[in-house]
Amino acid sequence: MKSNTLSKDPIRGKVVTMHSADDHYIIETKEDVTDLVERNKARQNLDWGKWGEMAQVAEIPPALYWKLWNEGIARSNKDFKKWLNDPANRFFRTRLGSL
Repeated sequence: MKSNTLSKDPIRGKVVTMHSADDHYIIETKEDVTDLVERNKARQNLDWGKWGEMAQVAEIPPALYWKLWNEGIARSNKDFKKWLNDPANRFFRTRLGSL
């Protein structure tokens, strides 16, 4: 299998690579979310006060958001809230609690 780096974004830690074998191609996107997760953990410990209609409850890397969109999760408020409420995804939350 042959691999070519298509783009690198050092600020976001994002690398897009194309893998090819015969007539098959795979585009792989990797993004280092360490800083985002640490920032979200710090925000979870803040006293935000009341939840408003436009309150930020999460910060998700774009590559993950589009993956969720393509899977249909981010297209449905019900499914997206369920995903955000899942304890496995808590590091993308800026506020804890149930949506």
